[in-house]
Amino acid sequence: MHIDPISGLPSQCRYGNISFSQTGADFLLLNLFELLGITNPSYLDVGAFHPTVISNTALLYSRGSRGVNIEANPALIENFYKARPEDLNINIGITPCGGEVEFYRIDSFSGRNTFDPEAAHGFVHENPSFQISDTLVLETITLNKAVDTYCNGIFPDLLLIDIEGLDLNVLESTDFSSSHPKVICVETVDFKGESRYRDFAYLLLLKGFVPYCRLIADAIFVWNENAKELNK
Repeated sequence: MHIDPISGLPSQCRYGNISFSQTGADFLLLNLFELLGITNPSYLDVGAFHPTVISNTALLYSRGSRGVNIEANPALIENFYKARPEDLNINIGITPCGGEVEFYRIDSFSGRNTFDPEAAHGFVHENPSFQISDTLVLETITLNKAVDTYCNGIFPDLLLIDIEGLDLNVLESTDFSSSHPKVICVETVDFKGESRYRDFAYLLLLKGFVPYCRLIADAIFVWNENAKELNK
């Protein structure tokens, strides 16, 4: 018998009764890390958006995992300060090259806000009921710089990326040769909702990650040496 960490009630489900992810990725990630012998995986969540809404780390946090949440939108980071006091919560953007970059907001709290002008304009073109409400010029850094600055130069067990259009570019620009996560969970659909899974799979295979599971919006990849552990 397991105790659900959210309700505090007995649960027949191994990880409780509630998934906070859009399509159940948190349950899959908990299964995966348990198979790898890791009870409380550390994480780096890039484009974290919200501490509980469509969050792939909320369930992990409730079960004792801790990590770093990076969210570029200044309107959203306050939620993390309140709900994730034991995480490190950083208000900065992640882009392939870093520097000051224009940030396009559909509205102050939208999960569609992005540094990618093509994704921003493409989304409102495909969805005429939405408009770009404003733009901000925000400071950004590379993913490797974020790891050096906020993770002591070592990737956590789990890297999550959901940054609306720049996911592939950021992964392409990231050096995993000296440090790497054991698992990557990344959004693989574009602003039209069309899959770019093959692009991500090809890129990450070249960088040493094996496809593990494909969901509707996300895909999960495992570092090749850790993938071998799963096949024992």
